[in-house]
Amino acid sequence: MPIHDFHQSFNSGELTPLLDSRVNVEKYASGCLTLENLLPLPHGPVTKRAGAVYMFAQETPATGGRLHGFQFGDTAHAVAEMSMSQIRFIEAGAVAAGPYATTWLSSELAGVKFAQVNNIIYGVHPDNAIHRIVRDSSSSYSIVTNPTPDYPALLDENITDTTITPSAATGSITLTASTSIFTADNIGSYYEVAQVRTATFAEVVMGDSSTKASKALTFSAAPADGDTLTLNSRVYTYRTAGRDAADEIDVGDDADDAADNTLAAINAGGGGADPHPTMEAEEMGGLKASMTFGNTTGTNISDNDTVTVGKVVYTWDNVGTWQEGSYVVRQGSTLLESLTYLKKAINKEPRNPDTPEYWDAPLAGQETLANPDVEAVSVDASGSGYLLTVRAREQGAGGNKIPIAEVCVAAEWTGSAVFLAGGTRVINIQAKLRGAAGNALTIAESSTALAFAGGATALSGGGDETDSSSVTVLGKVEVRTNGRWTGTLELRQLRDDLVTYDTIHAWKSQNDYNVSFQADFATHTTLQLRFIGSAEKMDNVWPRAILEPTDPYHRGIVKVTAYTSGTIVTATVIKTLLSTTATKFWSEGAWSTRRGFPRTVCFYQNRMWFAGTDYEPSKIWASQLGDFENFRITSNDDGGLAFQLSSTNNQQILWLIGHHDLIVGTDSGVWTGKLADGVSVVTPTNPPIFRERAGHGCADVQPVLAGESVVYVHRYGRIVRRLFHDGSDYQPGNLTALAEHITRNGITQLAVQTHPETVLWAISESNGLATEDFCALSFTLDAEQNVFAWSRNRIYGSSIQSVAVVYGSTGSEVWFITNVNLNGRSCLRLDPSTHNRTSLYQFSALSGIYLDCTVTRTEVTIPFTTVTIPACLVGQPVTIRYANGTTSTTTPGSTTLTVTSTLGVTVGIAIRSTMRTMRLEYPMRDGTAQGRTIKVNSAALRLSKSQGGKVKAGPGEYTSLAYTTATTTYTGEFAVPLSSSHYNDGTVTVYHDAPYPFTMTGLVIHAETGDRASNRYNAAEV
Repeated sequence: MPIHDFHQSFNSGELTPLLDSRVNVEKYASGCLTLENLLPLPHGPVTKRAGAVYMFAQETPATGGRLHGFQFGDTAHAVAEMSMSQIRFIEAGAVAAGPYATTWLSSELAGVKFAQVNNIIYGVHPDNAIHRIVRDSSSSYSIVTNPTPDYPALLDENITDTTITPSAATGSITLTASTSIFTADNIGSYYEVAQVRTATFAEVVMGDSSTKASKALTFSAAPADGDTLTLNSRVYTYRTAGRDAADEIDVGDDADDAADNTLAAINAGGGGADPHPTMEAEEMGGLKASMTFGNTTGTNISDNDTVTVGKVVYTWDNVGTWQEGSYVVRQGSTLLESLTYLKKAINKEPRNPDTPEYWDAPLAGQETLANPDVEAVSVDASGSGYLLTVRAREQGAGGNKIPIAEVCVAAEWTGSAVFLAGGTRVINIQAKLRGAAGNALTIAESSTALAFAGGATALSGGGDETDSSSVTVLGKVEVRTNGRWTGTLELRQLRDDLVTYDTIHAWKSQNDYNVSFQADFATHTTLQLRFIGSAEKMDNVWPRAILEPTDPYHRGIVKVTAYTSGTIVTATVIKTLLSTTATKFWSEGAWSTRRGFPRTVCFYQNRMWFAGTDYEPSKIWASQLGDFENFRITSNDDGGLAFQLSSTNNQQILWLIGHHDLIVGTDSGVWTGKLADGVSVVTPTNPPIFRERAGHGCADVQPVLAGESVVYVHRYGRIVRRLFHDGSDYQPGNLTALAEHITRNGITQLAVQTHPETVLWAISESNGLATEDFCALSFTLDAEQNVFAWSRNRIYGSSIQSVAVVYGSTGSEVWFITNVNLNGRSCLRLDPSTHNRTSLYQFSALSGIYLDCTVTRTEVTIPFTTVTIPACLVGQPVTIRYANGTTSTTTPGSTTLTVTSTLGVTVGIAIRSTMRTMRLEYPMRDGTAQGRTIKVNSAALRLSKSQGGKVKAGPGEYTSLAYTTATTTYTGEFAVPLSSSHYNDGTVTVYHDAPYPFTMTGLVIHAETGDRASNRYNAAEV
């Protein structure tokens, strides 16, 4: 009976031989008995995978290797290539940075797990310190092993009587324990040392040393009519004819009158005006008017010369004809003597009884009194002569009215002045209230007779910058005030220079506010208060501001640097200790050589999460919110967390991954950490509530996120499972249920690509029988289309030992570490253009790379006859594909390969692609086609842009596909007659090893069935 069986799809991939008889399973019809080096597509076809291009040799090929991909933006990415104790970074297809030193041994590379945030990467291994990797640029990375955290994760606080005594509070110190608690493995570990505070708070008393803002106003003359004085928007106008409106000031007779009237207007108001509401004025005095008399030539005063000073006329008299009378001054022999005698007469200084300097005879009515208006200050040299300085006895501008004159040939008043000059009146304009608030009061004048000191436009000098003592805090701190105060209270933080303070918070009050404030400091911080302002006493007590830590302990951090004995270690102080007092309040760091290091790390809800040390295998730590290296635990919403996974057995946490929830994989199960109803953010008071979702354990392999599925490896490494989020909750699933054989050797690594379709890449271990058993499995995953399809990917003569995936501008890049020809490990990359099928829709058979471990050479005009190939291809059968489409094969004997003269050539290992269908099943009139003899007569392959290939039925011989041309691809149905017998089982195998593309969208099998069964070979073993 003739059968026409149409295989419309192959997107169930390679199925387990155990499904050989399950013809009724949905996936059977679209599955394959063998699918190798062909990728099943969600649409149904299988397509030949891209060739793996040789990039470079591994840095240390003898020590094993591991790849891991990192994404730094839309197109920026890097592949980390790790080997024994080193790492280097590949960007833009070439080694861009490194190698850099690490402490990961080759035996540890498979267990290293990574988490990335922006350009920072953290790598962990349970037997090695945390590594922090920073991408500084595309060609520069920096790596820190065991980086110093802002605050370390800690074990529970000591509850014994054992004390620790530090030898000093800073620098390199010795820790001495009262009992033996240290080991040599404590080197590098941290300790928190908590000591009871000696000073529990700091305070500042507000107002007891406050000053008022002020500015001096000088009256050098009487203001003119209409001149103004503005004090904080209030304008006073000067009037020479008397005031007749509010805020007008009578100038009076002179500057002193104007100043007096200004004082009265500001302080008392009057004339319908109120006193100034925010300012007051007080007398400051002023400058005394003065003038000089004499000459610069030294010519002496003559007999009977006179000088008038104020109301008094002084007359010089020659001693030879001494005249008696008031205010007669002896003429000296020099100008200096004559002026000096006049000075004594003006001031009525004591006379020389033998040679009196001036006449004074009170009994005779000829008394010389001290000048009532001026005083003589000094006689000073000037040029060749001398000048006598006189000045008004009173301050103020009134001195400018004191008249002066002389009848003297040799001397005169400077500038021929007739009055003293330079006298001014000064009053002080000040804020009514003490404190810095007065500094904001504005001032101005529009008069040539008035001037504020320094040309100021506002008062200044007000305030009370009173600082409290400092206090070092960690955790919560309170600031509170009492009383009535006006001004600003600042909370200030000490910089790292230990000198400068920065204001980090400020409060203002106008006698209407008191502070009640709390803050939490994640790191040790030195604080103080500063008050700027004024205050009022209440019951004779000034207001106070208090800064008080809520933690009665000062908590310092040290890092152990050397071991002496079980009771003594040397340490470096990371966070200053309080004193050298012994304390039993201490905690050991959670991560160290002694206690082990985290086994896994991830980022979730803007926190970094670690878990699973050897000492605390089921412990989880979370950083503070947004502060990824601070693990200080507080009750604040942004505080760190630490908790045990609550299970019936002490499960070892193996991996973490952040998705909709925090997901934890252990050696006994998989847990999801959901938040309580109505809670959307993890906090110390609202931690995740963990629920075990799968009771089977996990392998120590970092999982991957594929769409809405978290994909991970089962405990024994031979099953790949997923936890799928269906929009409301997680559902478990076994991705190898229909292909349990394909992962039988165990999975050592996972990676996922997202373009052009979602493909999971898994490294399968070798079973020790063949090099090629160490291969890369690919799993096409499209849950929406019900596509779950495995296939094998081998590079013949090679073992694939690691895989990494990154994405660039055109799609995904898949990288491998391989050991081609057992001749050293190499880094290969699936040709991006071919892999992302950017060339699939071109019609030239020459497009794309379909050879493995390939090298390509092209020239523009000059043909060449040699190609340099990598050492891993020496002695390996290779295919040579020329630019004109022709091919040849050879086995190179050296790294210099001779080729036919050409402008372009690609050399590599042939990719052997194989697809074998499941047993033929077809509805019969009398039942199933199973158990009947089947003869396959022909097959019709539906191809898309393909070239090359051959096909056979069952164990028969291959028939090559005979294309009309070998230089272009073919799209359409290709019918191939096949040679077979009735002992065939109805399977068809398609094989392709040409260096060309190959995509099969369907397969029609033309066969005949008999009525009896036969002893047939095991289809799965062919």
